[in-house]
Amino acid sequence: MTGILLKNWPYKIFAVLIAFTIWSHVQNVRNPVTDVPAKVPVKYTHLHKGYVANVIPEEILVTLQGPKLQVDEMNIKKDIMATVDLANLDVGTHRVPIKIVIPEERRDGVAALFDSKDVAVTIESVSSRTIGIEVKMKSPPPIGWTLSDPTIQPSRAIVSGRSSLVDRVARLAVTTDATPLKPSIDDYVHIKALDARGREIDGVRVAPDGARVALKLVEAPAGKSVFVSPTVTGQPQFPYQVTKVSVTPNSVTIKGRPESLVNTSTLSTDEVDVTGATGNVVRRTTLRVPPGLDIDGPRTVKVTVKIESLQNR
Repeated sequence: MTGILLKNWPYKIFAVLIAFTIWSHVQNVRNPVTDVPAKVPVKYTHLHKGYVANVIPEEILVTLQGPKLQVDEMNIKKDIMATVDLANLDVGTHRVPIKIVIPEERRDGVAALFDSKDVAVTIESVSSRTIGIEVKMKSPPPIGWTLSDPTIQPSRAIVSGRSSLVDRVARLAVTTDATPLKPSIDDYVHIKALDARGREIDGVRVAPDGARVALKLVEAPAGKSVFVSPTVTGQPQFPYQVTKVSVTPNSVTIKGRPESLVNTSTLSTDEVDVTGATGNVVRRTTLRVPPGLDIDGPRTVKVTVKIESLQNR
């Protein structure tokens, strides 16, 4: 039996090699070796509580190499993990080696090649600040209008995140706009963290992230200063006569719509009657204000009428 097996053994070995070569060729045709590249995010592990990490680059190019059927069955972004271990690392920037992890059930014949052996990782502490919220208008009120004092709820919010970013926050602001067509605002508005130059800072967390803002656009009357013209009626008892009339104050500020102010240059007073007077007359009297106008201040003035005898002159 042994003799039969050994008979022509060189030919038998050659035949086996030929058969294996043919089988390998068929397998390679049916399931060839292939390369599939993809971007994979780099994730970190074992970061100490109270710290944040920034990884650069955030993703690396990974090429899976292996039999086409096995590689095609894999979802590279889900099945392949690129990780960096941050255990025992303190605040600062570090070069950390990358570890590529392939699920055990998919490792047979599959290799992962990647273009970066390590990444730069910056570790920072986390901080927070409580800052008041202010209202920013997209545009100033139109001429003749002004804004009421806004109501903001809540009036303050907490900014948290990387210390370097939190330190850059100069103020918190909500942006809104009111126009004569929409004079009342009562909205829930997103809160933005701004630096000293008014630019929004990304990467920080604001809690709460919005505030309720209520304000109104109201008509702002124009104003101008006008003289007071006292109205004196009657005649003193003979031989007395009026020698001088004065008023305090001699001018007041009126306000109202611009078109109502145009033709008003003086305000008269109620009548001060000096009939039969033999001495000076002093009266506090009311100003006569045209419809549509108002006075910025008291509506009364003091009128002094100086009366002298002709015989003393």
